[in-house]
Amino acid sequence: MLVDLDEPTVLEIESLRPSVVATGRRKVTQSYARDIFERRRETAGLRWWSMLEAHWINVTLFDRCLHAVSLTDVHELTVDDDVVIEAGTFLGLA
Repeated sequence: MLVDLDEPTVLEIESLRPSVVATGRRKVTQSYARDIFERRRETAGLRWWSMLEAHWINVTLFDRCLHAVSLTDVHELTVDDDVVIEAGTFLGLA
């Protein structure tokens, strides 16, 4: 199970505000993640939106769920890959 920090009811339960979750201050976000990790032993990780684009979803998995995760594909990205070009264009880098 993932704690979905995009759900208002979850934010309310966790006493978090969207503006606090969507920060680039790593010490702040790590503190919230640590708190959830320690209190919710059944939780596999966190799900929330990207600060760069809200429809991009971020997932952080806690190491306690590694036994349930399997690798299905790996490939090296290059600057010529369509997804890299698309992301660069979206971010104004291309």
